[in-house]
Amino acid sequence: MPAPRHHVTIPSLPRLGRTAIPQVLEGAVVPAALFIAADHVFGLAAGIVAALLWTLVGKLPDEVPADHRVHHFFRRASFAWAIVGFANAALTLWLLHAQTTSTYILVKPMMSVGLTVAVVAASVLWFKWSMTRHGFEIRTA
Repeated sequence: MPAPRHHVTIPSLPRLGRTAIPQVLEGAVVPAALFIAADHVFGLAAGIVAALLWTLVGKLPDEVPADHRVHHFFRRASFAWAIVGFANAALTLWLLHAQTTSTYILVKPMMSVGLTVAVVAASVLWFKWSMTRHGFEIRTA
């Protein structure tokens, strides 16, 4: 195997976790709290609308990686995350349909956080494997 030609530094898992915590709060905990509050005060429809409006607010990255191999990885990873999002939505609909509202409120945030943590870990490992295969040296900061 030839020596690595490029060096890439990625954050360590604890640092990645510290960065991810606010995003998990924003993406799972806050919508659940909004749903519970609006449902309690205004009813189920208002709870659903409040949670959906919060989750529709998002950001796009400022830069797209320049190297075609990195770009290719993120294109494939984005597709994988779309599948995960679809699976999460399907599980959410099943929970709403088959379970009580109380069960949904308890299970959905834990399910979303667990799924997100698992897929983030898999994505980091996939990124390391993919970039190493293409001659990048992956360093952890």
